[in-house]
Amino acid sequence: MATAFRPVGEFAKFTVGDVSTVVGDIVAISASDTVVRADATDSTKMPGIGFVKSITGSNCIVQLSYIIGITGVSAGDTYWIDPDNVGKITNSVPTTSGSILQKVGLGKASNKLLIRIESQTLTI
Repeated sequence: MATAFRPVGEFAKFTVGDVSTVVGDIVAISASDTVVRADATDSTKMPGIGFVKSITGSNCIVQLSYIIGITGVSAGDTYWIDPDNVGKITNSVPTTSGSILQKVGLGKASNKLLIRIESQTLTI
């Protein structure tokens, strides 16, 4: 499969395939090898692979691991892809029927998330 994935350390460069994508969104690789906002209610937009660090034109840098600065995080909480807010995360275990569960990180402080994206997903 050809892909726009260009690994550089713990970051990778991708082409943005979803014009609504903003810095801080969690993204997945689409069928057209671009990144789109991860959507726990759409299996074609899962699993999440990382968080958008920066966007320039049609390209973005995605942070794949380590700690990312993100607001509203609670230390010690586990974070999931939010089935009710495309491209966002939640610290409440999703219960929306038909959603795909995927853990993406652990809160380390009020503004820091340790990215630990699990490859395993489960549809509820």
